[in-house]
Amino acid sequence: MPLALTFVVTMLLNAFIFHVLHDMAGIGEAAVGLAMSLYLVYMNKLRFSSLLCG
Repeated sequence: MPLALTFVVTMLLNAFIFHVLHDMAGIGEAAVGLAMSLYLVYMNKLRFSSLLCG
């Protein structure tokens, strides 16, 4: 799960940044998806400790 979630977060972050810079109409879906994936990262923070803390 941590590996898949890492890929999902990076894709959703790119989608969010795209919508911020180019197309504000679709930013709601990108923001919700990014928020949900970041919540999952937070809930599994022990599995991501080697990635986040160095």
